[in-house]
Amino acid sequence: MERDSTSFPPSFDADVIFVSSDRMRYGLHSKNLELSTGGFPPVQAGGLSAAEPVHLEEASGVLDLLFAFVYPLRLPKIEEMSFERVLPLAEAAEKYQVYPAMYACRMCLRFRKSEISSTLTQLKSRCSLQNMTTKSY
Repeated sequence: MERDSTSFPPSFDADVIFVSSDRMRYGLHSKNLELSTGGFPPVQAGGLSAAEPVHLEEASGVLDLLFAFVYPLRLPKIEEMSFERVLPLAEAAEKYQVYPAMYACRMCLRFRKSEISSTLTQLKSRCSLQNMTTKSY
């Protein structure tokens, strides 16, 4: 059963509806998406519509954070979040090109370089992933 987000409820003036992988519905405004992102097609071009909800792969915990970066709101304090919570946000920000979130995640991960390095070292030893690096952060 789908439920509505309390932070970004699908209201009468939201012209784009997104649904998370755990069935949370979000109502957003195409103008904000157009100004803050590069990964969503414009509504005017026929890419998005409130009539047809767009199902996303990400869970509501990630989208709650991500969509906050689309609006002129006080931004989430991702620097206080665990690496395990920031990483999916960073991936979604890059995937949908949410520019303010991309920058915030990049800065947050840059300051956590030692934590990232130790996590990658553990992954390498467990999974034999020899090509993983932290150079992009």
